[in-house]
Amino acid sequence: MQKLQADNQIISQFVETPVKEAMERLFSSDGSATPIDAAMVMADLFGGSSSFRSVLEAKEKSEAETKLISSFHNNLNLLVVKTWVEKDDETQKEQLLFRLDSVCKALAENTDYVSSYVEIVTLLHDAVTLLFGSQTKQKDFMEYAFRIDPGFGIFWWYIESLPDDIPAPEAARIYLLLGMLFLSNY
Repeated sequence: MQKLQADNQIISQFVETPVKEAMERLFSSDGSATPIDAAMVMADLFGGSSSFRSVLEAKEKSEAETKLISSFHNNLNLLVVKTWVEKDDETQKEQLLFRLDSVCKALAENTDYVSSYVEIVTLLHDAVTLLFGSQTKQKDFMEYAFRIDPGFGIFWWYIESLPDDIPAPEAARIYLLLGMLFLSNY
């Protein structure tokens, strides 16, 4: 919850109350029953349709979930490949692509979001860092992200709010699917 309040003034300036409330409910949950309604508020912002609810509520991996993982892989791969980087960052770019392939292959075979949680959260951060460079490390990056694209600003706020500790299986799955949803549509 601490992370949610880090840039409260900036968030209040750019984010409507229903979204702030959804984020609070989503991340204040104990993980045993992640609020699907709060997740759907975020999913709507991240380009999801009403059918995304069935993905979140499914007890087993569905075709729609498999398609989301594939779309996430393909779109993030394309974003990374098309991103121009300095020669010094080429290795980071190649490693990110390798890690993306590896984690998406693992999820396609076995949707164990708990064991993939840390890697995917790190991958999300690293992808944004690759796209925006060292600016992501600056204190004012959140404000910058909101100013260039409010939707992207909300996504950055979202991934910055993800818990460091691995959440319960249901929460880990929902948190990661939401992050993948945004990047599969970006």
